[in-house]
Amino acid sequence: MSLIVEIIGYCAGACVAIATAPQLIKTLKSKQVGDINSMTPFLLTMGSVLFVIYGSIIGAWPVVAANTVAMIINGVFWLACLRF
Repeated sequence: MSLIVEIIGYCAGACVAIATAPQLIKTLKSKQVGDINSMTPFLLTMGSVLFVIYGSIIGAWPVVAANTVAMIINGVFWLACLRF
C-alpha cells in the first residue's frame, strides 16, 4: 500500500509542478507578460520553497521532488515577468 501512496503523491506533484509550464513557455516565446501580475509567480515560487523545506523536514520526498520542479518553473516565470 505504501508504494501506491508514493506513486499517487508523485503523480499529483507532477501535475501541480508542471501546471505553469505552458504559460512559462508562451511567455518566453512571446516575451510578453500582458496582464500577468508578477506577484503570482513570486508567491508560487515562495510557496514551493517552503514546501521543499517542509517536505525535507518531515521526509515527504514526493512533496520535495514536486515542489523543487515547481520552484524552478515558477522562479523562471517570475524572472520572466520582471524582465519583460
